[in-house]
Amino acid sequence: MESYEHQKNRHSAQTGATILAVVTSGRQCYATLNFTSCRSIYFETNCDFKSGNMINIQFDEPPLVGALRNFSATVYWRMLLSEDEPAKSYGIGVKYN
Repeated sequence: MESYEHQKNRHSAQTGATILAVVTSGRQCYATLNFTSCRSIYFETNCDFKSGNMINIQFDEPPLVGALRNFSATVYWRMLLSEDEPAKSYGIGVKYN
């Protein structure tokens, strides 16, 4: 049996189209799902979400069989991936609520 410490750090490569929406403003943005773990998800997007933003996530196809299509999460980090105009790109990490 694997230890909990090992399991919590495991990431699974995933792909898929996703819609992210900021809870307070309702602003929506498309994102690409890249990795999932038992506690968080990593997306790439052209929208500049700020750390601490509460967002709603809507999957076209959930990353796991039987997983929820819609749920909320909190952005806990973001990173500028490309400064190319007109479409800057960001990597964002979110934690499940």
